Amino acid sequence: MGDIDVGDFNKARSFVIGWSILVFCFWFFGASFEKFSLLGNEIALSENKEHAWLMLALVAVYLLCRYYQRLPDKALFFNDDMDRIYDSALRVWPRIRSVFHDARVIDNEQKEYRKGSSAKVMDVKSVMLRHEEERGEGAVKGWQQFPDDRATMSVEYLVYITLANGESRQNWGFKRMVTVPWGVRHVIKLYAFFKGALVVSWFTDFIWPLVLGVGAVFISLNKWAGLVVW
Repeated sequence: MGDIDVGDFNKARSFVIGWSILVFCFWFFGASFEKFSLLGNEIALSENKEHAWLMLALVAVYLLCRYYQRLPDKALFFNDDMDRIYDSALRVWPRIRSVFHDARVIDNEQKEYRKGSSAKVMDVKSVMLRHEEERGEGAVKGWQQFPDDRATMSVEYLVYITLANGESRQNWGFKRMVTVPWGVRHVIKLYAFFKGALVVSWFTDFIWPLVLGVGAVFISLNKWAGLVVW
């Protein structure tokens, strides 16, 4: 019993995953709790058989709580791997914005600066504001920042400028701060969440056991109370 109740995150995760999968198998295959085998001995249930699923739910709740209590600090926030996916997706926004908005604005700015000239955006580069802050004194992690700070970038454009006399040149400029809008930011975060679930271990390490545990509790209580006919 000491190994079962040891205060270790990996074992707590293993127990909640193992028990949840067992509950899902019981439910999927329509397990009957008339009798079962324990250490090679067959045991028949004679009383309170209708509450067997309740017992499974209580064990699932216990294991789920033990797992949650042992989660590492800030484990449910994006880690560095997830932040890289999120940041990479956020950097797409200045490119989309340049096509539908900034390219026209920059061209108008160039025409106001020099009559008869024009500007065409060739490329876009961006630096995440939070990366600059993390390198500085008193650095903070992404999860400690406000959403607007995390989604603000210093953006610069590679612009091909044509002058009125036909001369042309290409250089980086027109630097400005760009903040990803609230709605777009949440769509990108949802995309990063699902992509991260497939390509990095953060989801399977910390989120998936919670999903399995909650699912096992729900199924067990549902089978016990007969709330839904499956």
